[in-house]
Amino acid sequence: MNRLSTARRALILEHLVEGCSVRATARLERVSPVTVLKLLADAGEAAADFHHEAVRGVPSAYIECDELWAPLYAKAKNVDAAKAAPPHAGSVWTWTALDTVSKLIVSWQCGGRDMVTGQAFMDDLRLRVKGRPQITTDGWQKYPEIIEEAFGAEVDYAMLLKQYDSRERYVGAQRFAVAGNPDMARCSTSLVERHNLTMRTQLRRYTREASGHSKKWEKHLQALAFWFTYYNWVRPHQTLRGSTPAHAAGLAPRRYKMGELMRVLKL
Repeated sequence: MNRLSTARRALILEHLVEGCSVRATARLERVSPVTVLKLLADAGEAAADFHHEAVRGVPSAYIECDELWAPLYAKAKNVDAAKAAPPHAGSVWTWTALDTVSKLIVSWQCGGRDMVTGQAFMDDLRLRVKGRPQITTDGWQKYPEIIEEAFGAEVDYAMLLKQYDSRERYVGAQRFAVAGNPDMARCSTSLVERHNLTMRTQLRRYTREASGHSKKWEKHLQALAFWFTYYNWVRPHQTLRGSTPAHAAGLAPRRYKMGELMRVLKL
């Protein structure tokens, strides 16, 4: 790894965050897949530490939360028949909290779609925002409980429940004020769902009906940690006039380039 220049390593990481698989990246840059995975592991671990320390005190007024599914090693229905399936094989859910003003991913968590992961996710979100945010979620029945546990009375919370017809076509949504005094005109999950589409487009591990999904839990977390940091600090956002969510949220003085981010992460 030390033989690769900073510019070469930056290119490898840029391939990964723009939708290339590990093996495709290795072919494009004429390196070993092991080299790509080693660089991703270093970048992911550094990015996770950086996000933990840098994303604090976010002045967030409106937050949308959602969960995104992906297979790990194999789809849940195929795990029993799979050979040497690891402990986390099957469905993995990525929980994300997006600030609707800056488009910043304030918090994220991987695990099941269950109380344990949900509570860890919401507790982490509470640590990163200041003031009294308004949170909007989908209709998962455990959300009110985990939000109350994390925020107590210091939150305005609304739930959006989508409705579908017998052919699974979207026909509308109901909005409910659950806690506090939420602005129902801002009760939406469209921005965080649009972000989920960006993840499916630019993270090969989330592409449906393909073979680029994660095979190992640790590699999945490392890839996500670096991608979220890239999204917050490097990737220009069209609605922010080419700026980045971190800059819009006041966490960065400007939009970082990949090489600058690598220096910050000490890669």
